[in-house]
Amino acid sequence: MTLTLDHPAKNHTADQTDEETQADLHESLGDHFNGTWALTNSDPKAPVWIYPNAYHIKVAVREDNTFWLSSGNWNNSNQPEIDLSDPAAARKIAANSDRDWHVIATSDTLAATFRAFLQHDYDVASEAIAQTATTSAGVAARMAMLNEGVPPGMIEMFAAGKAPREFFAPRTLADTIRIQPLLTPDNYHAHVKALIDSAQQTFYMQTQYIHPSGHAGDEDHDALIAAVKTLVDKGLDVRLITSQYQTDAWVEKLANAGVPPSVLRRQANVHNKGIVVDGSTVMVSSQNWSADGTLRNRDAGLIIHHAEAAAYFLQIFLHDWANLASPVAS
Repeated sequence: MTLTLDHPAKNHTADQTDEETQADLHESLGDHFNGTWALTNSDPKAPVWIYPNAYHIKVAVREDNTFWLSSGNWNNSNQPEIDLSDPAAARKIAANSDRDWHVIATSDTLAATFRAFLQHDYDVASEAIAQTATTSAGVAARMAMLNEGVPPGMIEMFAAGKAPREFFAPRTLADTIRIQPLLTPDNYHAHVKALIDSAQQTFYMQTQYIHPSGHAGDEDHDALIAAVKTLVDKGLDVRLITSQYQTDAWVEKLANAGVPPSVLRRQANVHNKGIVVDGSTVMVSSQNWSADGTLRNRDAGLIIHHAEAAAYFLQIFLHDWANLASPVAS
């Protein structure tokens, strides 16, 4: 097993630290485990950095032909153990867990592509750490920007999630499917901009937040938001679900960028980063909509051109829109 792990501060929902995770894997797997820390500017363990804010990718490749890609971390809030034989307990767990989307795909070509990038990231990071003393070279993570405009306690109060009305079993599709892989910093912007522009009737997006930048060098990020504005202006059915991190201050900034609160709802504990276009194409990814998320951090995604796959995620989006998300006051 080869693992490149991001190293943020311990999440309040986590059972153990990332150091404990690495140590447990070393103890369990011995020489069959190779682990290192990602080269992020926010990590004091990184002697140099490549990614400014986060190694945010969520991809695992098994053997040479199968991979998992998701918006969710390997944490108990993103991958909760839910026993549907006990509906009351299941709803209680789900209300306090994150909404994420996942894909497991079998493809020799795509698995090899993602394996190559993951191996590259591991090789570069492990070599840099081996050559340089792990002194505190990082900077504090930019949570202040994420929480801009949040009154004390607001996030905690809003994050009391609602229990879902329905659970959705995994769907297996045995078909030849056209899939476009996405990587940041690489090809994300061009393909996602084209996906947005392709919408003819509906554009549904569920993501943790949508934060306009306005800073020099971030024009490609702001162009994605401008493309959504164009869909609104054209009169398409545009629906956006964000989490509590889309605070009132960020709602106002998004409105100033031309995306009105009328198309936006907020849902507690959304960690997803997914898009469904015209009910026929779906994107599953790990990229948050900040400038670092769409342009600079390491992230991955898939654009899946398949109506049945899109329909599966569409039903989940519509469930959340109707039952879990709340309109935003304009």
